[in-house]
This record gives sequence, structure tokens and C-alpha cells, in this order.
Amino acid sequence: MDRIRHPNIALAGLGEPVVTRQQWFEHRRPELKSLFLHYMYGWFPPAMKMHGTVTHSDTNFFAGKATLKLVSLKFGPEDAPEIHLLIIEPNRRQGPLPIFLGMNFNGNHTVITDTNVPLPTAWIQGEPPNVINHHATDAGRGTETHVWELEQSIDRGYAVATYYCGDVEPDTTNAQGGVRETVLVPHASFQALEVGSEPMRMFCAYGRPKCAMRCRRAAAAKGVDSLTTLTEIMCPTVKQNS
Repeated sequence: MDRIRHPNIALAGLGEPVVTRQQWFEHRRPELKSLFLHYMYGWFPPAMKMHGTVTHSDTNFFAGKATLKLVSLKFGPEDAPEIHLLIIEPNRRQGPLPIFLGMNFNGNHTVITDTNVPLPTAWIQGEPPNVINHHATDAGRGTETHVWELEQSIDRGYAVATYYCGDVEPDTTNAQGGVRETVLVPHASFQALEVGSEPMRMFCAYGRPKCAMRCRRAAAAKGVDSLTTLTEIMCPTVKQNS
């Protein structure tokens, strides 16, 4: 078998060698990022105003070990979808508090059994009794507690935040009412996009920076250091007062 020959990343798109730091940052690096945007992740719109509302708070969650917060995030035009962010943070902590931000694929109600967590109203994949006609039911509550193990994270001093991917973009063909339709396509720079031309992961992942921003604002409101990113997309760390 012939050995695979990978392209030389130190050669610009037209074959010119990249030999200086300035050439890399001003030409080759933006060129590579554009290729990833075009072929892999899709294009993100400009920054938009966002506001969040705490719809529920329980300081006695997990028998007093944690605080549960439900936050509705709104951004973009009026008809843009709301992101329903579920946050659980330990009550007993010393020093900075790390928080894992992760997207779930079956609804916030599946990661805990608390009936205060509303069922998602967006299209959802699944079978009866947990899902009927692509609508979530109460039968699905807590069915993924073994996957997330939230109390274990709390016991180890970590907070966890999660949201349902379908809040951002329904994961189905010809989806309606998601980010692609209400935020991206109406924007002038996205008029040329064809529906379905961008990978679905981009639209779902678009919610992560919005949720991370909410975590940053929560930290700033308490007068503590701002959020520091563990990776470029997921797993932010919020530092809070002890």
C-alpha cells in the first residue's frame, strides 16, 4: 500500500512557501480557517445581543449539595429559538469552580428526574414511550442520568451545564424554526446559503458560545474572574468566589 502523502501546510493555496511568522498569521492561517469553515463547520454570523432569564432555581438540589438553575437564553430576531440551559453547581466549594458545558441530544429532562425541568417543545428523535410523534413525553425523564452522572460531578466539585441541541436546530431534514432559518439565512451575508448546505453540527454547536457567554456573565455578576476556555468549543471553566 502506498504511503499517504499529506499536503504541505507550509505552502499557501497558490503554492507559495510560507517562511515567516507574518506570512503564517496574515495569509496561511486565515486560509486554513476558511477551508475548515467552508468544508467542515460552516460560517458563523456576527455577534448578536443576547439576554437570559432564570426561570427556576432550587438551592436544595441533590439533598442540599447543589443548586439547580434553569435559564432561557434569547438572541437574534424575535422569532429565533430560545435555548433552555440547565445548570447544576455545587453549594460547597472552595476557590475557582470548573463547569463542564455539554450539548445533549434527547432533552434536558432526560439528564435528571426533576419535574420542574420542562419537556422540550422542539422536534426530537426517539421511540415510544419516551417520544411520540417526535414530541418528548414524561416517560423520558431521567433516562440518561447514568450517562451524565451529574451528582458524581457535584461530589467532585464540578458544575455542569447542558442544553438540548434541538433548541438551536431540529436535527431533521427540512427543519423549520431553528438557527439556520431565523438567524443565519435572513442575515445579509448568508443570503446565498442553500438550506442543507451547511453541516448540522455547525447549527447545533452555534448554541455553545451563547451558553458559555451566559456562564461568563454569571461570573462577572458575582465580581469574579471571567470564564476561561478549556477547549475552543466546549468545556469552559467559570471561576467563582468560595
